[in-house]
Amino acid sequence: DSVEHSEGSRHTSAHPLRAELPQIVGCIRFASATALSTLIHAKIRDKVPLPRCQDLPDDLFGIPTVADQVVAVSHGWTHQTHPDPHGVKMRVLASHLDKWIEDHSAQEDSRLFIFLDF
Repeated sequence: DSVEHSEGSRHTSAHPLRAELPQIVGCIRFASATALSTLIHAKIRDKVPLPRCQDLPDDLFGIPTVADQVVAVSHGWTHQTHPDPHGVKMRVLASHLDKWIEDHSAQEDSRLFIFLDF
């Protein structure tokens, strides 16, 4: 599920996060909710933890525009080397992602992105 970048969107104005905080470009990456959901469900099925953000494929990420919604997910790490080595939080996140995607599906010309701190 490749993510279309802002140049291909009807709305090319910067998302308010980028407009107000231009320094986030290159520091924070926003995952397509549908692509992230697909990946998480595959990891749950395969019983393996979610890889680190920097190890995810680049096509999972996109650049939000003014028409897009961004959801930030923050959580505590219970282990020093991985936020969720047993996939407990991943299953909870999958449930929330599915709900957010369903709720957002009626909004035409708007994409849903996730910022996940991992």
